[in-house]
Amino acid sequence: MGILLIGASGRTGSLVLTEALSRGRSVTALVRDPTPVSFLSASQRQSLTIVQGTPLSPADVDRAFSSAPPTDRISSIIVTLSARRASDSPFAKPVSPPRLLADCHANLVAAMKTHPEVKKIVTMSAFGVGDSFVELPWAFRLLFRKSSMAAQFADHDATDREVKATGSVSCW
Repeated sequence: MGILLIGASGRTGSLVLTEALSRGRSVTALVRDPTPVSFLSASQRQSLTIVQGTPLSPADVDRAFSSAPPTDRISSIIVTLSARRASDSPFAKPVSPPRLLADCHANLVAAMKTHPEVKKIVTMSAFGVGDSFVELPWAFRLLFRKSSMAAQFADHDATDREVKATGSVSCW
């Protein structure tokens, strides 16, 4: 039972990748740039299939699904993507497309429909997205909706809403 990891070359994704491989899982990673995952040992790389591409491309997502080893077909997807910013500051201007997460998930859900063995998609999100927004203190509501963070939270909200609306996949 393999994992398709989206965002494996990022900060959180590299930790998820290392943990999955240390537990003996087979991982197919769809990455824009494979260089950041070069820190892995040779033994860890034996269970890793790297597919260079973007989850914004349905063809790249399909290629990632078909690149998994036949003995470890993909059974779940983990998404650790985060919108890129001009700097590491959470207040920096976003440089990613405004629907990065939502469009990525639309492509993943479409691929899942053609691969019925894939039952789960786990997405890294944030407190304050979807139904949890009402639980935020008022200062965070204001910050997340009126600052430069608004675009990323809108993308997370769209992802949450659209994936749940499919009704055909299990989401966490």
